[in-house]
Amino acid sequence: MATKFENYTTGDTEAICCYDNHWQAQTFTPSRSHKITYVKLNVNKYPAGSPGDVTISIRATDADGKPTGADLASVTVNGNSWQETGTWETITFDSSCVLKAGLMYAIIMRAPAGSLGNSACWRDDATGAYTGGRFRNSSDSGSTWGAAYADRDFMFEEWGNPITYPSDPVARVSSIRHIYQLGSVRMQVTVGALGFDTDVAEATVRSSLDTAKEVEEAPPEVAVTKPPEETYEQKYQRLYGKPPAEMRAAPPSTLPPPGPAELTDYAKRILEKREPAIELLQQRAKARELGVAEVSERTIEIFMREPEKIAVLQEIHKLNRSAQAPGITDYARQVLRKRVAELQSKLTTLYRSK
Repeated sequence: MATKFENYTTGDTEAICCYDNHWQAQTFTPSRSHKITYVKLNVNKYPAGSPGDVTISIRATDADGKPTGADLASVTVNGNSWQETGTWETITFDSSCVLKAGLMYAIIMRAPAGSLGNSACWRDDATGAYTGGRFRNSSDSGSTWGAAYADRDFMFEEWGNPITYPSDPVARVSSIRHIYQLGSVRMQVTVGALGFDTDVAEATVRSSLDTAKEVEEAPPEVAVTKPPEETYEQKYQRLYGKPPAEMRAAPPSTLPPPGPAELTDYAKRILEKREPAIELLQQRAKARELGVAEVSERTIEIFMREPEKIAVLQEIHKLNRSAQAPGITDYARQVLRKRVAELQSKLTTLYRSK
């Protein structure tokens, strides 16, 4: 069942006529998005006249509230069948169109075969108070439109069907289409019966995209058996032929006598900071991830003192590795490199702030 949306039905103080190149219009602004299917207009024909075919249509408006563009919906009716006094006529469009909430539209009436004595008349209120639009007229078949009348509104009702959305948020989006142009990307999204475009700024897209291009599909992943990753101790042993200093056993002759052992200065600093041994292992793991061959006491101190900088370095390292992965598209690699540049800038700011 249709729903009545915008309307103005009071007044009926006079009538303005349409004929030849004299067109009349009433602008209105929907408060809810919906599909308009028909309008009801208070109209009449000039007494004893024959206006012939009368076309009623819906158009968008420009920034000044004047009708513009082609008809969004229209229908042509026989004006000769109208009454000679004001009567509410139901006029159903040949096809419906979507009206978006908050945008101004215009109902337009014209009778191109009529004349001054054979015209189609639209009843109006000479002291109208409709706030969503105004009376407009054109004397050149809609090529130009006069200024809005501050105190006059045609009598109208516009009817249609509310736009409903499925409860499943995934099902709401019925289509997504990407259009690649030089230096920009436009994404067209259709949600139910509504559609909108989203432009992505040129700075975020490769400027070399000058033709429509499908995203390259990554080759199927091939299972690769990787050898177990070397531990820090194993890598140190392989590179230097001996275990790390902290793992080397003291010569028998230098073993401390039974009783409390003397702590090193480094161990004392660790205990004073109350940092558990697991923190040292975590810092070593971070250092190995960033490719540090030998993790000295000094290296661990730096990692523990500069956690924010180390986190940024880790992220840069991961993104660089991802950008070098096989099968990645040029576009994806470009996005990763852009993110690396942003992180490098952030790292520079961190160093300057100290």
